[in-house]
Amino acid sequence: MISEETEMMTVAGQDLSIEECVARLHKYAIENHRAVEEYDDLVGGPLRSISPEQVRATRRMSSRISQAEVDWFVDRAAETGTPWIEGADSDLVDADPAVHGGLYDHALDLFDWFAGTGKMKIGTAKVSKVLYLKYPALFPILDSRLSRLYRAEAERSADRYRDQGRDYRRMYWSAIRDDVIANRATGALDDARQRLRTAADSGDAHSDRILRLTRLSDLRLLDVLAWTEGH
Repeated sequence: MISEETEMMTVAGQDLSIEECVARLHKYAIENHRAVEEYDDLVGGPLRSISPEQVRATRRMSSRISQAEVDWFVDRAAETGTPWIEGADSDLVDADPAVHGGLYDHALDLFDWFAGTGKMKIGTAKVSKVLYLKYPALFPILDSRLSRLYRAEAERSADRYRDQGRDYRRMYWSAIRDDVIANRATGALDDARQRLRTAADSGDAHSDRILRLTRLSDLRLLDVLAWTEGH
């Protein structure tokens, strides 16, 4: 439900007007349409596997992933012990760090599984970009830009959960989760999405690209807003 009082959206501690958010999303839909078409459109597929095409698609998001790393993800996903999370629609909002043994820990287990061991070490950004394609509402695309923007909020989030057994310097997932929760509660995400649909329906020359963006998860829309900070 969209509130008539919805005017702002919270992104990494900043309050942005809905108008600015819609303008950013509109611009991204037009200027970065190939990223959406060649990366986001590969979301899904069989849950207990990762295709080479999905891993290579992360290059559209500047992953610079090598062929050896492509093979690593595909082979690692096929191993018997892969700790898959049931439900491709798993949502970061349900990954409460205060609940031990819940979705938050399951997501950590899966992330760590693909981060690698021994000689094969895969960076946070690459793992995030691959796992987003399997769980688009659960795994933020945590690249260097998003990490910089959320650093202070992630430190505050870590302070909040430290006495609950979460001994981290920064908790990025938790900080981003807070924004998803807040912007759903106010109706800001629904508001922005509806305004984009209205623009597309009113004959915008780029209506197909805009509508494609509106189908992305709430988490991904926030990622776009964070990524376009300063652009």
